[in-house]
Parts: sequence; structure tokens; C-alpha cells
Amino acid sequence: MPIRPRLRSLLTLSPESFSHMQDIGQLIEKERWGKLRRLLSASTTANVLSLFPDVEMMQSALHLLCKRNPPLDIVEKFIEVLPQCPHRIDSEGRTPLHIAVSFEASLSVIDHLISIYPDAASTKDAHGRTPLIVVCQNITVPENAIEFVQINQYFPDLIRYLINASPHTVTDEDCESITALEYAICNDAPAKAIHMLQRAHITVGRTKETEQQKGSILQIEGGHFTDLICRNEPMFVQCTSSISVSALSCSS
Repeated sequence: MPIRPRLRSLLTLSPESFSHMQDIGQLIEKERWGKLRRLLSASTTANVLSLFPDVEMMQSALHLLCKRNPPLDIVEKFIEVLPQCPHRIDSEGRTPLHIAVSFEASLSVIDHLISIYPDAASTKDAHGRTPLIVVCQNITVPENAIEFVQINQYFPDLIRYLINASPHTVTDEDCESITALEYAICNDAPAKAIHMLQRAHITVGRTKETEQQKGSILQIEGGHFTDLICRNEPMFVQCTSSISVSALSCSS
């Protein structure tokens, strides 16, 4: 079996660079941010970070970093050294943004990742999940008052960031044909988050309906207005049914 190019590069690392990479990995794992900041100032950082995939998952250093709720300045440094990192996907099709929202990174980190690579907000992983779907799928019921406050403050803001970055993703379905709104309802997401998703879902649905109606008008040559209504009626029923089913399927 041929050796993967990136794995071949790992095997040819100098002892100093390999040690440097191990140090970075350990500092990320232990969340030793102060020491990591000092290590990132070394001249070999760019080369080491570029050869930093998890061999099994083929994740970049930024993927690994986003699992540990990193400080914003370290995320900025990683991206400064390797500008292509936010675009990388692992073997599961996940961008660093997918990983960051999965591990509840700070809103400042989420916002920065989106600003650097907005398309990540609409990227689907191997299971058809956008970052918005990942967030809503992972919401859990708080176990105590502290978690309740944290969840009710964090998730609505996080969902708002993702919706603003890519509004159409509120109607996207994963490979199980489930939307972010459906996951949010099933997982007892904060009411504010559910209302936000519902409003966005309806708005995007109406926008799509309007665009389709305009397309139908352009295709009609001398047809009657009643023909247009009949032609678009099933589309409208389908759109409204989708919104209703979201609530019914999870409340049953």
C-alpha cells in the first residue's frame, strides 16, 4: 500500500521538528496555553503545524486545537501561520468549525472561524450535518442551575451566529432527513433558540417559495393567473407541512 504524502512527510521529520510537534500536541491536550504561546514563536512552527495530522482522522492542528476550547489568540496564531487550516476537512468531512461547535468553543473563537471561512457554516460532513445541525443535535438537558444558565446564554447566541453566516442551512437536512430545528425541539433546546430557528425556517421557506414563483412566472408565456396558483399550490403545501412536521414528529 502506498504511503500517504502527509504521512511520508511525518516520517521524514527531523528529530528536532518531531519533538517540537510532540510538544505542541501535548500542550494542546493539557491546555497549557502559556507554554504553547511561547512555543508558537519558534521559526519552525509553520513547518511543524503543516505536518500535524492525526494519522487516523487526518485532522489538522487546528482541528485538534478546537477540541480544547482554546483562547482566541492561539487560534488566530494557528491561522496566521497556516491560513489554509480553516478550509481543511478530516476523514469525516468536518471542518475545524464543526469541531469547535461540537466541543462548545467560545463564541469569540466561533465568530473568528466563521469570519475567516464563511463557507464552513454551510459545509456538510460525511453524515450530511452542517455546524448548525451539529449544535442542535448535541444540545443536552442541563443537570443543574449553573448549566441551565450557561446553556440558555450560550446556545441561542451560537445558533444566531451560524444562522447569520448561512441562513439557508436552517432548512437543510442531514442523512437521516432531520433538520436543525427538529433536533433542537427533540433535545429540549432553550426556547429562545427554538423560536429563532422557527423564525429563520419560515423566512427561508418563504424566500425559496417566492424565488420558485418568480421562476414559474418567467416560464409561463401567456398563461392565466389561475394556472400559476395551481402550479405553485403543491409547493406551498409542502413548505408549510415541513414546518408543521418538525414540531409534530418530536412532540409525539
